[in-house]
Amino acid sequence: MSASTTVNESERARFAEIIQELEQSRGKRELARSLGVSHNAVRSWLKGTVDPKLESLEQVAAMRGETLENLLNRIRGREIREPLEQLTDLIRALPFRDLIKLLRLIVDILENRDG
Repeated sequence: MSASTTVNESERARFAEIIQELEQSRGKRELARSLGVSHNAVRSWLKGTVDPKLESLEQVAAMRGETLENLLNRIRGREIREPLEQLTDLIRALPFRDLIKLLRLIVDILENRDG
């Protein structure tokens, strides 16, 4: 889906499904306007005849409330890891000293929260 990757038919089909979901809630022209592309571009994505540019992929990811990495993994048919899973792995890999800093930050946030 970018200049450095080869896109196969199944990836185009998965991207078309994602665009179709967005189109159902907005309409083709409104979706195109929101993404900053022509409605012909949206139509071409739905048909699988044109690959989106990176900027469009970033916009689609933002519209769906996910990262570009997760969108690309979804398009490629790869496992999607939830943000909490990713965070848990990062925390487990922290050196002890950084873990203590993180815990102090969390305590500080909790103590200063309203309610």
